[in-house]
Amino acid sequence: MRYNRVIYAAFAAVVIIIGIVLGIFLPSDETAELHSVVQNLSSDKNIQDITSDQSLENNTDQNINEPETNLPSFDVVRVNPNGDTVIAGRANPGSKVIIMDGDNIVGSVFADRRGEWVLLPEKPLKSGDRQLRLIEERVNGEVLESEDTVVISIPDKTMGEEGNPLVVLSNREGKNPSRVLQNSTSSNIHLDDNDGGQELLELNIIDYDDSGEMIISGKASPNSILNVYVDDKFIGKVKTNEEGIWELRPGDLLMPGDHNIRVDRVDGVGDVLARIETPLTRVSVDEILLGNAQVVVQPGNSLWRIARRAYGGGIKYTVIFEANRNRIQDPNLIYPGQIFSLPSGS
Repeated sequence: MRYNRVIYAAFAAVVIIIGIVLGIFLPSDETAELHSVVQNLSSDKNIQDITSDQSLENNTDQNINEPETNLPSFDVVRVNPNGDTVIAGRANPGSKVIIMDGDNIVGSVFADRRGEWVLLPEKPLKSGDRQLRLIEERVNGEVLESEDTVVISIPDKTMGEEGNPLVVLSNREGKNPSRVLQNSTSSNIHLDDNDGGQELLELNIIDYDDSGEMIISGKASPNSILNVYVDDKFIGKVKTNEEGIWELRPGDLLMPGDHNIRVDRVDGVGDVLARIETPLTRVSVDEILLGNAQVVVQPGNSLWRIARRAYGGGIKYTVIFEANRNRIQDPNLIYPGQIFSLPSGS
């Protein structure tokens, strides 16, 4: 019993240290969800059992329930310019979670009884581009891998590069749209639904594969109706959800070359309420020189272009727009072909 108390005290100390580290190198308004996970860990009445001499590695009794197999997932990834990192997510309760950078282990941790885990790697991540994978070793010996990977690009200070690291969640097979977890201009990805009473309309990410199949995603006011065009050709209509998120899988293929992407927010009769346009260049395979790398991140003016090796072969491309946000209510102030932010080289 005394031994269990010592273990519990040690675990509580680790939880406190995690909280301190979060407060040191992450902005306060970003760490609420991570603090919630940490607080849940520290308040778990069963944590004493989990950290007893029957460790999670050997705990295969009825205390760890395995009703179904859920793939592990990343929920939060935060990286500061020095490479200090906090990673949190979910896995099956009691499982060992291993974060991999190529063939190198970034760190490992065990999921608690709710399936939550938080990892603070001992060593900072080095500058450059990398793709993190999540491996789960279940109590029953089964090994799982998450559907998503995390692409991270950390500026190299020795080369005069500045800004925050870019962190993007990408589906291994390109089935789901990519999601920016942290951008390079601000470590807090918070998009207001309203700016002085004006409508919100954003084109955030375009994913496409070797064949040119696209997933286009962004944000607008909740329950908005959006019409999407490529080179003034209508490719689909989409409605935003309650959180204002939208995504479109048009089915039309994006051919290599220069294109213009346009999104119109319309009312019930089709009148345009707001519009946003941006140029996009789809590169061909021979223009992306991955070499032996798994991922290449190319920064541009107001955009980032990512090329990565997909699970099972092929290359997936992601273009992230950082500045294409339209908050103009009067569409008469915008004319077709207007460029909001021009990528370098265009």
